[in-house]
Amino acid sequence: MRFGFILASFALDEPAGIERSVGALVRGLGQLGHECFVVAASPARVSDPSYIVRLQSLSLPRPATDQVLLRAIEDASGLDDELEDIRNRLDFDVVCWCDALWGLGFRGRPRGSRCTVLMIHVLGDLGRLQVALDQGPDLVTVPSRFVLDQASALLPLPNWGLLPNGLLDEPHAVLREHRLRCFRSAPIRALCRLGPEKGALAAIETYSPRVGRDFEIALASAGFEWAPGSQHELQRECELAAGRLGAKVLPALQWSDVLPFLAGASIALVPSRAETFGLVALEAMSVGTPVVAFGVGNLPDLVPVVGLLSASEPDPSALWERCRLLLSDEATYLDVSRQSARVARSFSPGRVAKTFLNLIT
Repeated sequence: MRFGFILASFALDEPAGIERSVGALVRGLGQLGHECFVVAASPARVSDPSYIVRLQSLSLPRPATDQVLLRAIEDASGLDDELEDIRNRLDFDVVCWCDALWGLGFRGRPRGSRCTVLMIHVLGDLGRLQVALDQGPDLVTVPSRFVLDQASALLPLPNWGLLPNGLLDEPHAVLREHRLRCFRSAPIRALCRLGPEKGALAAIETYSPRVGRDFEIALASAGFEWAPGSQHELQRECELAAGRLGAKVLPALQWSDVLPFLAGASIALVPSRAETFGLVALEAMSVGTPVVAFGVGNLPDLVPVVGLLSASEPDPSALWERCRLLLSDEATYLDVSRQSARVARSFSPGRVAKTFLNLIT
């Protein structure tokens, strides 16, 4: 089968869960013998692999806000015709709109008899979501029961299915000796996109060397932001706070560097206050690194309970206390590591791709 995934913001190494999940699904479907393409807005990048198809009628600055995207779509003469030409030229069997807005799901279903899928990772703008649903997709997917419960309280769900985010790489065996070395001396690490809901600044501001470990946090700006300049300002605030408190801010990572970075941590800190799936947590778990996080969104369905704080906990310094306690108990630490790796095995790219195929057939 031939699959077309439409996501305006898609690029390799984009620090966003939707992009990474699409990349993992493309990889998994490829492992099963299917052919995939990702249709995205221009401009093209030197790093673009052959499966990325850049639209000529739609171009976006980096970063862009929702409003910038909408203006660009309004100005994109011939966008619908170009999308249809791409679908016909590449002969897609299945067309996947990867978001109601950024995945252009509100633009409508393709002409003809192709199977259409609307992928909802966050509910977002309910007005445009409803427009996308009104196009009559054959299947609507969500990444977690958390999003499914949110949606079911607002919308009828006759053809909805659960499609979890997948890992880009197959989980590997976790060596006990490596975990013991990390338990004894490795830094605590975090990996955060520069969105206010991800909690990076609060984590840095409440860090103290008294926790007994260095703290390293990789910050990344995405191709989208909630307000013009918001990512740049948050980066500056994080760097200033880190300089005062002794934390280390690291640059954005390529996708291929994420797992080694997390594997070298004693604990993966996920300070986010909103997680519709929790891909960074899952990636850490796949290499046996225990996660400490607030129990928000889908995280209680992923993360072993030892690493979770109450979703209503108001004080981010409680994350550091949980880290300290976990790093004082070797037996519990190793048990959490084993539990984490066991859970992650269910999210390999091939397994998630098989789940997707079962949903559409």
